Amino acid sequence: MKMRNLLAGTATFCLFASAVWAGKDLLIKAKDKKGNPTALLEKVVVTSSLASICTKPDDNEKNIGDSIEPYSIFFKLKTDEGQEDLPNWIRVGDGEGKPLGWIRKKDQNDRNTLSSWNTRYVLEPVQDPNRKFIVSGKDGGKATLQSIPEGRRRLALVTTPPEKEQGEDTKYPVMVYTGKISNQKGALQMERKELVDLKLEIVFVIENTPGMVMYESENMNAWESAKNLIRDTVGQLAQDPEIKKAVRYGLVEYQDDVKDKNFIAEKRFALTNDSDAVIASINKLKSADINSGDWPEDGLAGINLALDKSMGWSENSSKHIIFISASSVQIHPKGRGSDQFNNLEGQTDRLFLSPRNNPDSVCGWNTCKLSIEQIINKARPQEGGAVEKARNAITFHCILAGRNSITPPSGYPFNPFLLYQLPKDDAIQTVIGKLKSATKSHFQFAIEEYNKLRREEKITFSNTEYETLTEKLTALDSDVIKFFIKVSRSIFTRELLNKLDRERAIPQFTQLAKNNGDIQGILEIMEPSLGSINKTREKLKKTLAEAFNAFVLARSGRIKSSGDLNQNNAITNSIYLIVDAAGKLIKDQDSFDGISTTRDSEGREVAIKRVLVSESEIRRLQSTFDKLHNTFKNKTKTADRQDVKAILDELKQIVAETGAGQKFDAETNLNDVITDLPLRSPVLKMTSKDIAAMTSDAFTNWLEKLDIATTRCKDLLESQKDWSYLSDKAAYEKFTFLKLNELP
Repeated sequence: MKMRNLLAGTATFCLFASAVWAGKDLLIKAKDKKGNPTALLEKVVVTSSLASICTKPDDNEKNIGDSIEPYSIFFKLKTDEGQEDLPNWIRVGDGEGKPLGWIRKKDQNDRNTLSSWNTRYVLEPVQDPNRKFIVSGKDGGKATLQSIPEGRRRLALVTTPPEKEQGEDTKYPVMVYTGKISNQKGALQMERKELVDLKLEIVFVIENTPGMVMYESENMNAWESAKNLIRDTVGQLAQDPEIKKAVRYGLVEYQDDVKDKNFIAEKRFALTNDSDAVIASINKLKSADINSGDWPEDGLAGINLALDKSMGWSENSSKHIIFISASSVQIHPKGRGSDQFNNLEGQTDRLFLSPRNNPDSVCGWNTCKLSIEQIINKARPQEGGAVEKARNAITFHCILAGRNSITPPSGYPFNPFLLYQLPKDDAIQTVIGKLKSATKSHFQFAIEEYNKLRREEKITFSNTEYETLTEKLTALDSDVIKFFIKVSRSIFTRELLNKLDRERAIPQFTQLAKNNGDIQGILEIMEPSLGSINKTREKLKKTLAEAFNAFVLARSGRIKSSGDLNQNNAITNSIYLIVDAAGKLIKDQDSFDGISTTRDSEGREVAIKRVLVSESEIRRLQSTFDKLHNTFKNKTKTADRQDVKAILDELKQIVAETGAGQKFDAETNLNDVITDLPLRSPVLKMTSKDIAAMTSDAFTNWLEKLDIATTRCKDLLESQKDWSYLSDKAAYEKFTFLKLNELP
């Protein structure tokens, strides 16, 4: 039974071993200048941020593959037929020869995606404006590299060993590449994925007060106009199934903090892509029937609620708030602030005959206590990088709903604005002289407009009564004069307030739509007519249609920058901010080959020689040091180390356990088997014969160096800020660049 198990185990091991060596047979050995194979394995490094790795070498443009980051390192593999590469493709894998996929030799911009890199040495230009890193091209020309784009790193990859080592004057064959290295795992791959998954989110913030229904034009008031606008927007988007899934809507209503309010600001529904539910909710909205107090409303409270996380804003979206109102916004805290009707001392309100700081005042106030500037800053946080800022920003768009102006019949007895500005007695004296020319149509106009303002029972007169009142008015009957002036003051006070409030609202809406100068949002001043309402609706629909087109292209990756489409669109511009920011991360400069040195002609250091090492290599090296130390720490006496074969067997066991996986004998240097070039630690510059021949003092000193090297490895691994991340598809997922004197 045991023999059967042993045989089965042996067979399994043989199958495993054959698979491993079959994989290793796919690895390609680098060649020297004469074309002879060396002990080094041929590696390639990704030099384009547009490179992708595919499962098969198919030239079909739909064979997109998965994105891989610059500096990702792969081992070059043969094809199954033994070819070292194909005309347009290179096969890549890990250090064990396991195939990982295929990479096109050229990206969509016809730039090389890979460079042979068999040393892993790099020259990093010194960041000093007075020092110039010069690369001599193969054609005899020279390139001077000074400035490095923000957020990028420039490295000259030493592609092959130099012809001759000359210390600091050594001429290195280099391939210069400028690109993005991220300290976040798979950052560029995530960036592309996020563009594909990008959402468009719109929250409508609408005023719901009598001011929105107070005036009608052609049977259409501002409240119904706002609802129609939202329905049109949602309905238009719902026609495209893909866009329907990717666009989300929310709605907030607001009023003012006055006694008769139903609410100050309320969320009607959080962001959702259920367009049918959105339209159903819009249809159920009812206009408020309240006394909303003074003319401004607490619009900033509505906007502040829309900015809240409870709306369900997603991280990966182009975010928008469309603010629709017929009123200006309250900007002052309760009981304070000057406006057209109050000064800073809070004197008697000229409209409501009570100070703003009176507890019984019907004046509203700014309940969120944030200024317009503070609201904008809240919507556009400055933390994080360019992409994060672009995605976190919420862009404001404003539509000032129009209200009808009151136009009195020709020959009306007085100037209504002048009338409002005068005390009652002065007003009476001013108009008395003109009342003799009053007509019945003047009286009828005054009563009809006055009834629109009344919440109580309306005033009604018969035709005969109107004629009688007009006769008394022209005869200067004092009671009729007072009644007529009272009615006129009421209706023209409303007209004046409408005019003054609109004058205040326009700069407020303009400021909001400027979005701190980052991006110009939609700003529409809608006049109180059906023609103007329809024009605004059509303009918004056109803007949205263009935005949706840009949105589709951004998600598909078919636009790379804001120059690809018309920029005169408030919503597409915010999408472009995201695309441009992401594009800066996935944009790199052309790479080029040449010869360079670490010092210039004057002997000044212009580049630092570094070596790229992976986290897995450092861990393997740490494990090797640790196992060597633990294995030999009790063999300080020379007599304990005389059996070279036993030492060799112990070293082979350590090498097998730490994953080096190469064969060696008693003459082989440990550096050549335990770690790949260039991780050559001085502490490993010995053979098993050297270990056997060491004196006790020399051996003790070697153990101390092993311990120090182990600690150095540990320090490197724990210094997370020094590590950068690659695609998890690369042979090395995590790496760092070390100076040569930093190697363990």
